[in-house]
Amino acid sequence: QLQPHHGNDDGRVLLRKNDERRSRRSGSNRAALPHLHAVVFVRPCEESIALLCEEIRHPRFADYRVMFSNTTRHAFIERLAQADATTQRVLAVQEHFADFFALRPRLCVASPDPIALPPTLDRLLDVVFSSILTLRSPSVDIRYEHSSHECQHLAQRLAVRLDQESAILAQNARSSSAAANASNKSARPSSSSSAA
Repeated sequence: QLQPHHGNDDGRVLLRKNDERRSRRSGSNRAALPHLHAVVFVRPCEESIALLCEEIRHPRFADYRVMFSNTTRHAFIERLAQADATTQRVLAVQEHFADFFALRPRLCVASPDPIALPPTLDRLLDVVFSSILTLRSPSVDIRYEHSSHECQHLAQRLAVRLDQESAILAQNARSSSAAANASNKSARPSSSSSAA
């Protein structure tokens, strides 16, 4: 069960899981819900993939639409396909770049929990990369505090990942440009006029 947690002054509502839902339940205790369709939104990490594959091997729902919060490794997709080979319940797999928590318009964090352990470098890399993809910027300038070795290492790894994922960045920039052009065309008044 999800409980609403009211945010700061902006009135947005954040959903926070109850502790009961966070605990893993064994497959034998769970009731089948074959009349429901499942939409799964998860971060593409080892733990999420393992739990998702287990769920798909022993499905509770009629079908599944899986949405990852960041780019997904090909090996994860293969594992998901292998898990779904017998049941054929997965209808769609998509990537939506939202692997961060927005606190303000220009501020995002890896976790909304202030007492959580500090994120690892890999997690920070995922957060920064996902936010870049969300912004759909055609070019990215990487800047960091020169005296911080951690920031320098993160910037170097980010540069490598941006090079590796250049096709996704280009596609994102094109789709952003196309959407902007479409909205500009719809906002312009028609140039044709009719005579009375």
